[in-house]
Amino acid sequence: MLLLCNKAFNSIPMTRYLSDRELEYPIYIDLDYRFLSLNPSIPTDPRLHSMLIDSTGRPFFVGDPSKSGQMMEAFSLALEHYYN
Repeated sequence: MLLLCNKAFNSIPMTRYLSDRELEYPIYIDLDYRFLSLNPSIPTDPRLHSMLIDSTGRPFFVGDPSKSGQMMEAFSLALEHYYN
């Protein structure tokens, strides 16, 4: 599952940007920023706004795996731990 805030991507509204792609997993767009309000511990630093959330909606990994090899390793380990 992918949860996105209600932002634009390259000046294209997120809903329109995503509708042009045929993605095979559920995507939720947080239109009223409810996720952030329910999780006040999320830092304001946008580098930490990429996260994996569990089935209850709580983050279990924070960070953008596309930013570095170390982050991708940590991301992979978090997925492996979550699914095992």
